Amino acid sequence: MKPMMIPKQQHQNDDLVILPRKEYEKLLRRAIKQGPKLDKDLKQALEEVKQGKMSEPFESVDKLMNSLQA
Repeated sequence: MKPMMIPKQQHQNDDLVILPRKEYEKLLRRAIKQGPKLDKDLKQALEEVKQGKMSEPFESVDKLMNSLQA
């Protein structure tokens, strides 16, 4: 692999991510597919928070699992 220089102005805000193009395209396709569902789920979650439908922090994984099964 040949090294390359990336100008500082391209990554001055720590916004630089480097990955193979195939991986990038795979992530992009997945994000496009999930976008509408994630938006819908996020809206629902925010509405539930507004309605006060939240639990207290769980003391253990067992207590979390029990609450999910109830």
